[in-house]
Amino acid sequence: MNNLVSRARVASAIIVLIFAATILAACSKSANQAASTASTPPPLAGPQVGQEPGEILEGLDAEEKAKTVLNAYAFFLLAFRCHTGRFPTEDEGLQALLAPPTALQESTSWRGPYCTEEFLSDPWGRLYQYQWLDAPEILYEIRSLGPDGVESADDLRLSEIQASAQFARRSEVNDFVRRFEQTAEMEMLPDAQPVPRPLTAK
Repeated sequence: MNNLVSRARVASAIIVLIFAATILAACSKSANQAASTASTPPPLAGPQVGQEPGEILEGLDAEEKAKTVLNAYAFFLLAFRCHTGRFPTEDEGLQALLAPPTALQESTSWRGPYCTEEFLSDPWGRLYQYQWLDAPEILYEIRSLGPDGVESADDLRLSEIQASAQFARRSEVNDFVRRFEQTAEMEMLPDAQPVPRPLTAK
């Protein structure tokens, strides 16, 4: 049992690092320029990072799969935010990561897809739920309703995953975007926009 738990934690950590590197590369206008930036992980070859999502998640139990995907969503949404200047509205939902929402269809700022369709549903076959909070500290929440499919104690929430919950905090988003703005001279993210306060999704 300890070996299984350890394996799941290692796999979860690996996928977070993989997606972090992928999103950093996606935020870069030039993969070669991103690779030359010492503080930025080297970009990987394409959004598939060399593996299909099913291969990365293989071997994890249902709960660990859900937590791993919740971790990944934090990075997917950061990329969307960096490119478009906002997060998806609640009506647009996580589908906005897969295809440009109506409001952005005429814009060149949407540079997705930021994830594959496989990530939209949790291990129990239900869609992950995205809630736009726009609170002073927390911008959004993502959750899975867990195995019972109803709101209950077994729900899995991004806000409860310490490693990635920080990326839903307004201060952390501001800091993340600011760091990319500081690399504008190297064309890392020339069109990044600061987070307004209060931030609105529209």
